[in-house]
Amino acid sequence: TIGLTLPILATGAASLKAASDYEETKNKAVVVFGSMADSILENSNRAASAMGMSKKEYLDYASSLGAAFTAGGMGIEESAKLAEQAVKHFADLASFHNAEVSDVAAAWQSAIRGQYEPIQKYFPFITDSYLKTYGIANGMIDSNTKNLTANQRAIIINAIALNEQLNPALNDFAETSDGLANSTRQMQAELKNALIMLGQNLLPIALK
Repeated sequence: TIGLTLPILATGAASLKAASDYEETKNKAVVVFGSMADSILENSNRAASAMGMSKKEYLDYASSLGAAFTAGGMGIEESAKLAEQAVKHFADLASFHNAEVSDVAAAWQSAIRGQYEPIQKYFPFITDSYLKTYGIANGMIDSNTKNLTANQRAIIINAIALNEQLNPALNDFAETSDGLANSTRQMQAELKNALIMLGQNLLPIALK
């Protein structure tokens, strides 16, 4: 009895925490993205198969970026688009470089703040001067720009990541999704989603 009861209780507790964490992250996304939240939530439900990350992870990365972009003066629609593109880049770069998505996300966010060393693991050429040169050449900033804002860095880095010549990892997750590494990522993400679903079903009982 103990051998059965303890694992069931442990799974129940873990699932309740997963569901609670997801609801908090979901609420954060709704606040950050406002009118765009429904689209973000819908896309998060496909993140496990498309990017190998759980819906909670997808919303967490996207809403953190979106909050930073809107704080910097970017509109909600543009911030939602840019944040979702960035999250896709996280999955592609992690797949291509056999890295953890969380490490890629941390490096990306550091680059937006002007700390480029972490992201140079994935884009060795990225420096402040390179971003300025690329931004000016592609009409994203004025030629007399001296100091880049966080949002300008985010826009330019995203443009670089969308450039096939500069980013060989573009679309790598989708192209290699049937491989062992990405299949494992998908399976792990689906398991996390299943734990959230179990917790959501148990939550009303736990509240009573």
